[in-house]
Amino acid sequence: DRREARRACRATLAEPATAARLARLGQDLKDPRLVRRRAGLPGLLRQRLRRRWKRLLRTISAAPEEAEALHEVRLRAKHVRYATEALLPLLGADAVEPIVRLRRLQACLGDHQDGADALRWLDAHGDVLDPAAAKALRRLIRRRMRRQVREFRRLGEELEWPVALRPREGSRRVRRRCPPGGRGFGARARRAVGRPAASR
Repeated sequence: DRREARRACRATLAEPATAARLARLGQDLKDPRLVRRRAGLPGLLRQRLRRRWKRLLRTISAAPEEAEALHEVRLRAKHVRYATEALLPLLGADAVEPIVRLRRLQACLGDHQDGADALRWLDAHGDVLDPAAAKALRRLIRRRMRRQVREFRRLGEELEWPVALRPREGSRRVRRRCPPGGRGFGARARRAVGRPAASR
């Protein structure tokens, strides 16, 4: 009822995490790009959201298979999902597909973290179980965790930039990061692409 809802709202507002979010929001509202140039608000939102996605994609590509590292990826994916749910519709874009992919990634990493927690519990309390049963249980948990790592790699490869956050054709970012001939070209290679064949 309404009393329970008000009580829950007060409890949420009293949490330190909520106070920290409100403080960050207050700082953002002082950003001159937001206050003085309201016409540039979509660009600012796109920039902030692109930054979060860029960090996530880099983290996924470089993440080792240790449980702690994958747990950090899961937390970052959660933050990116929250930001995408809130900001992408403000840019006139559909957030359904990227949100679905992020949720699958979170669920996969959540299962992996559950397995890591189960192994830690067995290390601390496994003496209450039959040794053979504890050994078999560890083997099953590790097998499932390896399966979740493979699933994480697959989902990470399928995760793509939302369309609204991709660089526009003709922009300097596209020319710099996606030069003719494929990915990974440096300045010397870009110059070589524009030279006549006889001069190479």
